[in-house]
Amino acid sequence: MAPEVIQQKYNFKCDLWSCGVIMYIILTNRLPFSGENDDEIILNILYSEYHTYYLKDFSENTKDLLSKL
Repeated sequence: MAPEVIQQKYNFKCDLWSCGVIMYIILTNRLPFSGENDDEIILNILYSEYHTYYLKDFSENTKDLLSKL
């Protein structure tokens, strides 16, 4: 769920954010945000960076695209 959806401010950024999440999952076979429960995952979406460790072997262009999405 995009941060804008959580904050009930839906706009086009939500769709781009979702594309980034899908791309991250396809590339790494992992979720970009983790947590013990839904509430913790939501907090991580709002206030944390996504996991970049799993992207270390990808090109700078790929990392740049993901960070922009």
